[in-house]
Amino acid sequence: MKRKRCLVRAVLFSACLFAYNLILARRQAQIAGPIEIAMYMALFLAGYFGLAAPLLAVPPAAEQWPAIIGAAALSSLSLLLLGWAYARAEAQALIPVEYTGFLWAILFGWLFFAEMPSWPVLAGAALIVAGRATAARAKPRLVQAVDLDAM
Repeated sequence: MKRKRCLVRAVLFSACLFAYNLILARRQAQIAGPIEIAMYMALFLAGYFGLAAPLLAVPPAAEQWPAIIGAAALSSLSLLLLGWAYARAEAQALIPVEYTGFLWAILFGWLFFAEMPSWPVLAGAALIVAGRATAARAKPRLVQAVDLDAM
């Protein structure tokens, strides 16, 4: 029972950090452009993973390079598009889009890895869809100008 409480606390804490991360993404997008955001994210991740690379990295096989390059291109494109979107709309309107990533993970896990989602996973997916439907009803207003002094 004690372990379950610890796990629930960890999940709630992670969800709070994720929400705060999205708020920071919105704030950053109002100051920097999408290309700048993507560049600094790539530099940060290269530095972060570069610390462990000498100890843990294994060079990928030649047949894996097209998939790696494709994944890098798609992640860069998605970061550019998210940076563009966060600069133009309120975070509350865009956050449900972030959560659809869980739905894609469920679908791809099922399609590509034959991983059947459990009932709690499906219930979580249903909550995500319900939250997205609720948020879609709201009419967000577009940001006309960014007031940097207010930050």
